Amino acid sequence: MVPLQQKGALQKVLTMASLKPASVALWISIALLCILLLPSSIYRLKPPGPGECPVGSHLRHSLLIVGDSLSVAVGEQLERYFARYSNCVVFHRLGKVSSGLARPEFFDWEQNLKDLVGRQQPDIVAIMLGANDNKPLKKENLTIEFGASPWCREYAARLQRLYEICLDGNPKVRVFWIGVPIMGDPALTRDMKTINKTIESWCRDKPDCEYVNTWSALADSDGQYTQYHRDEQTGESLAIRAKDGVHLSAYGAWILAGVTIDSITKYCAFE
Repeated sequence: MVPLQQKGALQKVLTMASLKPASVALWISIALLCILLLPSSIYRLKPPGPGECPVGSHLRHSLLIVGDSLSVAVGEQLERYFARYSNCVVFHRLGKVSSGLARPEFFDWEQNLKDLVGRQQPDIVAIMLGANDNKPLKKENLTIEFGASPWCREYAARLQRLYEICLDGNPKVRVFWIGVPIMGDPALTRDMKTINKTIESWCRDKPDCEYVNTWSALADSDGQYTQYHRDEQTGESLAIRAKDGVHLSAYGAWILAGVTIDSITKYCAFE
């Protein structure tokens, strides 16, 4: 199905062509070209930042992003951005829906991350986990209730193991832990604050770890949850979240990707 804006362009061109019967084929070709050049979504976003890396650049980076379903959307936008640096950035991503650190029996991030960094040896790793971790943690024969001090210590220990796996794969790695954004449900928002605080506190004293705070990026001017943001370029009110109040729209994911890019480019050059 052709989007309305593309239909309009096509109709306009064909109307012009009707005035010059001998040029119908030419105008149809132009119309098809217009359709191809029009943006595929309403967001009309352009990747920020500089142009492609110079050909033959000696700079080389291997970038890996992993995480839960939120990371899938953010990872897609990061991949789109770093595609312009394909001659000096190797990009990899892995996202697993409903995964986290609380249920390794469902998806073992320690083993999967070990396999990934063993193959890719990334010097940049972005991790986005936590949205599914507001659960009790099991340690040996103990069950540790969510939010208690022992829970925070055990969760930090799990963060540490992922960090060490990244270092084992590449001693020069820098880890960027992307915080969980504000949520639509107030109770879930409180839980995410606990998780983000634990992650940020753990990351603070790690020399090669950067906590990426995403909370305010998707909140309104009062710091509250919002479903929409106004696009600064077009003035349009665009959805940034899915209707479930948890997941991200393409535009919301692009905003968080931008926050992540800002953090990464403080330490890593791509040109």
